[in-house]
Amino acid sequence: MTFPERAPDSEERRAAVLSHAVRQVPHYRERLGPISSHGTPRWDLVPLLTREEADAAGTRLVADGVDATSLRAVRTGGTTGRPATFLRDREDGRRELTHVRNAWQQFGVAVDDPVAVLVARPVGAEGEEHVPHSTGDLWLGGVQLSDDVLRRHHERLVAYRPALLRGYPSALALLAELMLREGRPAPAGLRATGTSSEVLLPYQREILRSAFGVPHANLYGQTEHVALAVTCPAEEGLHVDETYGYVELVDDDGHVITEAEVVGEIVGTGLGNLAAPLLRYRTGDRGRWAPGVCACGRAGPRLDRVEGRVRDVVIDAEGTSRIFGPWFYEKLAGLPGVRAFQFVQRGPGELDVDVVLAPAVAVHVTDVESAVSHLEGFATRVRRVPDVARTSVGKGPLLVTPPAAV
Repeated sequence: MTFPERAPDSEERRAAVLSHAVRQVPHYRERLGPISSHGTPRWDLVPLLTREEADAAGTRLVADGVDATSLRAVRTGGTTGRPATFLRDREDGRRELTHVRNAWQQFGVAVDDPVAVLVARPVGAEGEEHVPHSTGDLWLGGVQLSDDVLRRHHERLVAYRPALLRGYPSALALLAELMLREGRPAPAGLRATGTSSEVLLPYQREILRSAFGVPHANLYGQTEHVALAVTCPAEEGLHVDETYGYVELVDDDGHVITEAEVVGEIVGTGLGNLAAPLLRYRTGDRGRWAPGVCACGRAGPRLDRVEGRVRDVVIDAEGTSRIFGPWFYEKLAGLPGVRAFQFVQRGPGELDVDVVLAPAVAVHVTDVESAVSHLEGFATRVRRVPDVARTSVGKGPLLVTPPAAV
């Protein structure tokens, strides 16, 4: 038996997508044709696909008989470097929503229950509120999530009464902190909170549970739609949706990782978008397999956690490249009064630590300096800022590395 143990029909789904791609998609036909003359090639011979390769391939990834102009072009937010564009069929949005809504059901949220979404960017014509016709969800945001904006959002949520409140961890944590500080209640009827798009830090999860008093679900996905995993009410591990994508972990040399608790890059093969499929796509995210079977009894692969980006690399004073991970921020995460933080590399061995501090909590820059004093090989400079730098879609990455810095 291999690890992780997969659903019986998981390999069949993977094989069907591979067969389709080899026969119908120019990019894969050219790459895999020489080794597929006697049938579908072995999976381990399918090369890993990078973000840059997928972007450069463009319409060569579009299946025969599909009009490329009929597809929807989706551009990433550029969190891992330059933005890239991916093509999707017109049913992709509906398919994605179905998978995500199904994932929330284990937390008591029905498919047609009201959902509210909080993000750290403007939404709608006025910037703070929007209800898209496609989903009917209530979207809340703003240029900056000040306390006044968060108070208005809380009032909107109380009136709306969502069954699920989801959004970016950093944005939801700001709202939760305000609610706890001012004694504001959770909306009536709320069954769960959910996060996605950013790394969920342990202190953020705890503050959400304290403020809202409901189970919390963390969803892992990406713009490319090749992998989806959601936490379980029974444990913190993320169950991989095997009907959405075929998920693998690989090491730095591209070799598949089958051992539990070994960190590797998440590689996904989307099973839905056959109009422009992505096979063995390197997501740039790092994770590791969870050991054993979940306490809920469900079989199938689980990710223990998602740790960040492969491309999150910092250069120390000796000029050595080091993967940026929990070791850098674990002592800072959860420090009372720190509302948000971000590391910015300004040069080899030099890191700015930008922090957003709550005005009502007795926390000082010196406390932050102490929390990052263990970073050997780096000179740190703590800066108090009104907000961290965000991407075009409002995400606040934990590490920012200007090209000139390295």
